[in-house]
Amino acid sequence: MSSQPMSTGASAVETSDSTGIIIGVIVGVVIVLALALIFIRRDPDRNKILPEPPVPPKPVHRTFNVFISHCTKDDSNEVFKVVSAFLKGKGKTVFNPTTHLTHAEKINAAAMADAVKRSGLVVAALSRGFFNSRWCEAEIKAAKEAGIKVVPTFSGDNHGSNQIDEWINEYGSHATFGYVFRENARDVLNKQNDGQVSRTLDYLSELC
Repeated sequence: MSSQPMSTGASAVETSDSTGIIIGVIVGVVIVLALALIFIRRDPDRNKILPEPPVPPKPVHRTFNVFISHCTKDDSNEVFKVVSAFLKGKGKTVFNPTTHLTHAEKINAAAMADAVKRSGLVVAALSRGFFNSRWCEAEIKAAKEAGIKVVPTFSGDNHGSNQIDEWINEYGSHATFGYVFRENARDVLNKQNDGQVSRTLDYLSELC
């Protein structure tokens, strides 16, 4: 019995199908790699570690509505008494070292500066003694560093507008006291101008 010749048609078809599958897989892999490369180029920072978001500063607790920076040895102290009494009558908390600093604490420039930073407003009671006081300078410096508003005030019974102009000329460009004159100086003690005094005190009350 003679043997039948083997058919090569089926093998050729199988080989062709396998080759097509392999080529398809290769093409698919190439396409995937190409798309991945395009994605990486479009987003070069995707693998970068992002920095931690900044921690917002803690809000400062304002213990006092107002701090009155003044000299105790001249008319600046009279301004302190008038402004303090008026604002207390309006329910405001006015810093007073004799009552707000305990006996265990030292009443010094550093303690006063700390109280300034815990106040919502600083009133500067202008006088010659005020500008000569290192304590007052430290208090205004603390207000400047903390970004606290300072309102300059004075006794009209003791100082006229010419004196205020002299202080502005002398201290307006001062590194610390210059911060005081970002606002106009206001009269809070003047027997001949009660109306202006009342408006100034009301203005201070509104601010704090």
